[in-house]
Amino acid sequence: MVKVYGIKNCDTVRKALKWLESNQVDFQFVDYRKDPLDEDTLSLYAKTSLGAPLINTRSTSFRALDDDQKGRLKAASPDYNLLSENPNIIKRPIVETQDQVIIGFDESLYQQYLPA
Repeated sequence: MVKVYGIKNCDTVRKALKWLESNQVDFQFVDYRKDPLDEDTLSLYAKTSLGAPLINTRSTSFRALDDDQKGRLKAASPDYNLLSENPNIIKRPIVETQDQVIIGFDESLYQQYLPA
């Protein structure tokens, strides 16, 4: 089964969920504001995922951080604890299959890696 991590009211997450439903992909949705991803999981996703980078540097939440916090997230070894505490900074959605992790909504990657 595919797991989709995100925030329910995010437009991109809704678009991804709609795509999954219309392509009859069986999935479980996890709202990571209610059930946060731990530091180890975030680190693994950042290193092994397809698609967009894990940290959404264009988000309003990221821009609201002070320079020190931004630096800790942009470092070679980002502060995943800070990211876990600020889930709005995580790029959405994160789609986890048995073999892959896809960050963001990329229809071509979904078609290639998600079971129909």
